[in-house]
Amino acid sequence: MARYTPSPWATQAAQRDRLMQLAAAHSFEDPCLVMDPFGRAPLSAVVCFHTDWPRSFTLEVAGLCRQTPRAKRHLIGVWGLPAGERTPVVLHDGAGDRTVLFAETPSIQGPAFSCDGDRADFFGVVFADGEKGPLAYDAAGRLRWCLTDPCSHVLAINRRGHFLTGAPLNPAPPHAGTAIWEIDPLGYLYREWRFGAGFSDDLLEIADGSLLVIGGDPGQGTVRNTLWKLLPDGHAQIFWQPDDQLRQLSQRTGQSGSDPVQLTSLYEDPEEGYIWVSAAALGMSFVLDPVTAACRQIFAERRLQGTFPEPAFCQVTYPADEYDPAALLPVPSGTVHLLSHRLAEGQGLPEVRLCTGLTCQSLWQGQNSSPVLNRLRPVDDAFLVHLGAVAKDNHPPAIYRAMEKAAVTSEGCLMRPDGKVLLEYSLAEAAADLRLFAPMTLKALNEEAVGILGSWQMPLQVDVALPVSAEEEGLDDCHGTIFQYGDALYVKASFYQGEAVALRLAQEDHTEWYYLPTNRRPYGSEWRYSVNEGIERPIIWRVPLADKTGRWTLALWVDGTLLHDRPIDLYAEAPGKG
Repeated sequence: MARYTPSPWATQAAQRDRLMQLAAAHSFEDPCLVMDPFGRAPLSAVVCFHTDWPRSFTLEVAGLCRQTPRAKRHLIGVWGLPAGERTPVVLHDGAGDRTVLFAETPSIQGPAFSCDGDRADFFGVVFADGEKGPLAYDAAGRLRWCLTDPCSHVLAINRRGHFLTGAPLNPAPPHAGTAIWEIDPLGYLYREWRFGAGFSDDLLEIADGSLLVIGGDPGQGTVRNTLWKLLPDGHAQIFWQPDDQLRQLSQRTGQSGSDPVQLTSLYEDPEEGYIWVSAAALGMSFVLDPVTAACRQIFAERRLQGTFPEPAFCQVTYPADEYDPAALLPVPSGTVHLLSHRLAEGQGLPEVRLCTGLTCQSLWQGQNSSPVLNRLRPVDDAFLVHLGAVAKDNHPPAIYRAMEKAAVTSEGCLMRPDGKVLLEYSLAEAAADLRLFAPMTLKALNEEAVGILGSWQMPLQVDVALPVSAEEEGLDDCHGTIFQYGDALYVKASFYQGEAVALRLAQEDHTEWYYLPTNRRPYGSEWRYSVNEGIERPIIWRVPLADKTGRWTLALWVDGTLLHDRPIDLYAEAPGKG
């Protein structure tokens, strides 16, 4: 059996227990400040103390302010601390009780960020792809938050006040094994979703609580051609793919066989609920039904007119020549399109157009950039245009070479549909995305019961051709998550065929066992590792809880080796469901 490596889920659970102990030992008059409690967010902290009755406080830090939940035992998350400074952290109740602590943060050298405009409340998270994690800057260009994990692609905010991002499992192409993390600004992990060929671009939380994710199809060996739907209970299913005839229309210069569609962005129309998705390599954008994925409308490059049968019940519009969409979104006056006109070696000349019917007007033009990293995000009554890899000095900005080019930057602007630019920004490095957000609307250390309750992980060390003795050398992989949803416990994992899996729930003198039978394929010289071949079998194992509630001890064995053994709290119905 493979060597067991403690997972981040186990280590963060132990650290949370330690924070609770510190809260019990400290009062409001003498609180305890813990910097970077989970080892991922060096510009964040937690204030720990207890009060004799449930109380709420106002937190003030570096110009940011929020109200804390009423509680007797307080774990108050602090984020937005400027890098390399000693910052006062103030807590008061509005009636005279007040305490002040000082948080000292390390000096972190992020790429230079500049912003020019009339939005003093600007607070944006940008991605520097590669070995760096996401970085948050304020309007003054100060680094105010970061993650040390090299998360990938985007950082969205869900309805629970947490971040959704690409997990740092394998962010390099072809993204196989890359998952989605739900994580808060302290670096505390809640859930992880693994699916298909992995996460390769944008994601969106829709009204029913599911996630729509741009990924690949392991059966086709492709990336960026599939919309996956990740359900709240952990199941993953293919939501939509362009059909074969549309894939044959791909004309983008330099497209590989694994990326013939190049889905680049997702947007949910809050009025109609429709899903808007762009396919740059096809020269098309699609409007889809959020339940059935049926096509409602297509925007297509004019050269494609008459080259494919127009789908029934789907209106097709040809707004312009050279229509290579990176993103689109509806506005009251029409539809905003972010295009990327084709140049050599994967470059594109970005342009923002406002289209009403067949009439389009150009609002803004940028410099040549990588079309894969161009984004269009709604912000109140305006929208953000982000160019993730802009070439300077005539360097080609193809995405995977751009990261090593000092002359490649990212830049963008916030503008209204009438073309008025509200602010402009630039970052001295390529960045996959930028989001504006209000930092004090985020939440931390909340709703733990409906998140991950446990996990396990072993290292996967793979050669191109594994020897017959690979398993005896410990080259095995097992990764999974355990969480409660409604009246069932779910074990979501990938097992090798034949691994004997046993789960035990114990409470005082009551013990119940559950078994998952599998069928191992013998190792042999013909066995090879490939990102497009299933070397493991993904399983979602549902364990009904019936009337089990309260504190239980959950233990899990694989092939007789104990991988997980921790107490958990079970509920008749998970808090916050629905």
